[in-house]
Amino acid sequence: MLDFNFTNLLNVERIVFGKKPDKFQELPVVRRIQSLLESHDLKFAQLLSVVPREWGWTLASISDGKSLLASINTDVLDWFAQTFDVNRAWLEEASDQIHESFSGYKHLDIFFNELSDAGWVEPALRMTILAEDYNSKHESLCRYAIVFSLPAIELELTDKTIYRHRLFESVWDFHHPPCLMDTKAVARWFSMRHNHLGTIPIIPVNNRSFQDIADGRRLLSTAWTTGIGSLDRFEDRILFKTESSRAKKTRGLEEIVTYLNSVVSNY
Repeated sequence: MLDFNFTNLLNVERIVFGKKPDKFQELPVVRRIQSLLESHDLKFAQLLSVVPREWGWTLASISDGKSLLASINTDVLDWFAQTFDVNRAWLEEASDQIHESFSGYKHLDIFFNELSDAGWVEPALRMTILAEDYNSKHESLCRYAIVFSLPAIELELTDKTIYRHRLFESVWDFHHPPCLMDTKAVARWFSMRHNHLGTIPIIPVNNRSFQDIADGRRLLSTAWTTGIGSLDRFEDRILFKTESSRAKKTRGLEEIVTYLNSVVSNY
């Protein structure tokens, strides 16, 4: 079971230089920029290769909280918000809502339009199910969140990638038929139309972490710490046995296909 604790975030100096923190590190904007890097397992030294050159950032210029704070302006905040797909108001601690989300429950045409308008209908798009207290042995899927992810920047000479993440709506209930209908339709679109036989991992998240994610108070990138190969996969539930040897629970799938065809002919 995954669990995360952001009360003990590493500070800028300890990650880059091994120094003790100063009072400037405790300022909201510095702390939240650091949390973005930590959630992607990045150090400032690695980030320097992708930030705009006109900023003039060097290791020396951001060597401590005070100098980093002095380097942060409107352009810097906009870049971090856009690159990591987080709300700028959250960076400035003016809001607790970290991510935007896609809407479209019971109206999948709205969801697909929003996905397209945001420029997320890309081959590299990923879909993930974050499942509250999920037990893979019993496949006990109950409450869950649907997350879409898109790579923003690949860092050269490393295996690091900065991903943007967004929820589709908030909390879904596997035992609520309309929720299940929409989830299976979107999953089939992803796995068969958008990304042929694309993998949709089911990642277990404990109750407290799940609620923070659902409420928009936790960085979605913190949930990606387990290899996909070790996880159950949701696409097994939305494929016919003629399409995949892993297919299971195919009852009612014809209805899902009909429903999907009625709303996503353009995607």
